[in-house]
Amino acid sequence: MKNILKSLKVKKSNDVKESIAVTISEDNNMSDKENKITISSAQYDMYILSNQIIEKNYLKIGEYIKENGDEILKAKGAQAFWTWDLDPCVEFISRIYGISFTQEDCNNIKKKGLLLKEDIFVIYELCENKEHLYTELCNIKNQLFNMYILFNGIQIGNTEKQIINNNILQEFLHNNITVSNMVIDSYKEFINADNINELLLEVEALKNNFLKKMYKIKEGYILINAKNPMYNIALIECQEKKKLILSAYKNFKLQLFKSSLLKSEKDKVVVDKILRHYTDKK
Repeated sequence: MKNILKSLKVKKSNDVKESIAVTISEDNNMSDKENKITISSAQYDMYILSNQIIEKNYLKIGEYIKENGDEILKAKGAQAFWTWDLDPCVEFISRIYGISFTQEDCNNIKKKGLLLKEDIFVIYELCENKEHLYTELCNIKNQLFNMYILFNGIQIGNTEKQIINNNILQEFLHNNITVSNMVIDSYKEFINADNINELLLEVEALKNNFLKKMYKIKEGYILINAKNPMYNIALIECQEKKKLILSAYKNFKLQLFKSSLLKSEKDKVVVDKILRHYTDKK
């Protein structure tokens, strides 16, 4: 399979058009007053352009993960998103597949727990009509899925119970062949507290326990439901390499830091922490 960095158009920050891309901020704690700034129409046009660049890179990531899933399954699979929190799940789907959900779609998912849109299944376990959801899931058998399980990265203890001791999820995975990607949501407290390494260690332990118990599933990626696609580019690349030797870490960091999507010092720190987590320091 081709390298993710080669499949993405990650341009250098000295590119004239790219260099003025708007920095992506994960900090939403600023007051409305601090958020209100006056910009020219030219600045607004560049803001729109920068968002398009971000969107295109995220869609490339989605294509890459989908290709990886199909390669593991040795056939084309549908996409399944299992969630206990619908809004961030819908946001993540929009990021990696460019598919938008209407308010009516979301209302239907909240009521019935399952929606098929294009080749994407959204499964919302906390729906109003759980009996309907269970019946629908029982009807889905012997299918191939590239699956995303979105979970709360902060309450990892509760998350482990939700995922590993979940009879409904177990049955779905037993009835179908899946490549399971673990998607961390609600991770910002770890970033703000500089605990990315701790988060990844906990999620890796969760994933390993999950793989042992759900023996039929195939291993996918650990991902982060973040605004900046560079977090997931770093995660995917590192997981494919398993361990980075120090020289590879330095080269890879240099490559990533050339991207105009890493203009923010905060984003650079997060990506560097991800790389360091996978670096073999022996």
